[in-house]
Amino acid sequence: MISKTSRKNPQSPKVLKKSVKLLVLAVIVMLMACNAFSPRDSEEPESGVEWNSFPIQPQQVLENLVYAYEFSQNSIKYGEIFTDEFRFFFDTQDVSDYGVPQEWDAQTESDMLLLLYNHLLSNTDMTLELEEVEDEPDDIQSEFAEFYRKYTLSVQHDLNHLPQTFSGVCFLEIVKGTDGFWRISQWQDNRKDQESVTWGRLKYEVSP
Repeated sequence: MISKTSRKNPQSPKVLKKSVKLLVLAVIVMLMACNAFSPRDSEEPESGVEWNSFPIQPQQVLENLVYAYEFSQNSIKYGEIFTDEFRFFFDTQDVSDYGVPQEWDAQTESDMLLLLYNHLLSNTDMTLELEEVEDEPDDIQSEFAEFYRKYTLSVQHDLNHLPQTFSGVCFLEIVKGTDGFWRISQWQDNRKDQESVTWGRLKYEVSP
């Protein structure tokens, strides 16, 4: 005698079809979950603004100096690259010829850049190039570094009595702070020749 249980079909076609659909759906969900947590390629920031937030090498401070002049968004960060005791020293001939001060501090330097951006012509940017001086090699120690750089700063500005390009040679002393980050402690501006107009001259003209 055959029991009712043995005569019953274990799985009807409808039940089997539903089970297959559920299995396929589960596999798709698992694959999507794995893809969600897989590493993605790094993307460039949309703004495209360069800045070294944690300068653990003195060269990164030089980069931030350039970035502050070439990206207006960095102008409010400019003061971060200087020590509290920072001093900017003007070219001695500029002091004599134009009555510029012999030096100024970090706050004046920081305020100057904000004011300089106000003098840019519409839809223009500044470009700053720093080049190594052949007979003045970099001196990088554990706690301080010294750099000589030839500079060329191009500015499309509304100051009609000044040229659009400024050039010279600067000396920069960069020191390592107790927090491990490097900052500029001293900056000396020098003329390249008698005809060139210095970076310092531009700074003085737009200073507070």
